Amino acid sequence: MHPSRPADVVVEQFLSSLDAAASTVRQRRWAAADLLAYTRGRSLHRPTLVEALAPQNVADWLAHHDEQGTSLPGRRARAATARALEAYARERALLPADAGEQRVPLPAPVPVEVHVRRARRLLAVTTGSAPYAVHHQIWSRFTAHVHVLAATGATDAQLTGVRVKDLDLAAGVVRVAGVRHELPDVSRHVVERWLEVRTQVVRTLEGSDPLACWLRVHPGHDRRTGALAPAGLPISARGLRHSFTTVVGVLGATVPGVGGVQSRDVRALGRDPDGALRPSPTTSLPTDAGGEPPGPS
Repeated sequence: MHPSRPADVVVEQFLSSLDAAASTVRQRRWAAADLLAYTRGRSLHRPTLVEALAPQNVADWLAHHDEQGTSLPGRRARAATARALEAYARERALLPADAGEQRVPLPAPVPVEVHVRRARRLLAVTTGSAPYAVHHQIWSRFTAHVHVLAATGATDAQLTGVRVKDLDLAAGVVRVAGVRHELPDVSRHVVERWLEVRTQVVRTLEGSDPLACWLRVHPGHDRRTGALAPAGLPISARGLRHSFTTVVGVLGATVPGVGGVQSRDVRALGRDPDGALRPSPTTSLPTDAGGEPPGPS
């Protein structure tokens, strides 16, 4: 096709061709629309695809948002969309053959501080009983999640791929993404406690065991489709992160030294040779004889 095709026409074709999550499609749509709007503002006519994807135009567009104080995620989303649009155009010969391929740089992430000391404190707390405001089943999953994070340094996305068969607790081993990691004794006992709870949750599910290690313990609704998600189905990486943040928020109100801990702090223990996980003494948390109200899903 002729390379001087209108940019807006190609962008619509690009968006229609996307086979991705709804959130990704929405991100691509607003980022591409922003690129078109910026390019129109610099042109006296309807901009072509070549003009929109010109290296200088894309660089100026990203620099403009940097100067305007656009958030880092927003700037990275724009750069990723420009990359994807260029790849789409090249696959369909919509750019001149003599146009050199550009590699739109993604803005570098801002370095973040890792709080290893707080992560160690959280590990000590997780060997104790559930606080009053957290349901015991959620607490069991949360504590196992924390210990596996610390032992492996894996991301939540990687952990959601773990199956029960990947756990060999007799040998104190867990396999994540095909990599073998050793579990200290204290972590092995915490994971065993979660697997016992997991068995109870699966019994409430109609159908076969989903085999995933991490399951929902309360019914809820899919955030994208609104469909009912019963207890016993695999929990997503986003769900694990949400549960982690919610429980840490509860702990931070009563336990000194754990407020603000993030999953990256715990992962650092499994990735830093100086932050190897060691058994921690049991730390009991205040409970209420009146029972345990439901906490995060």
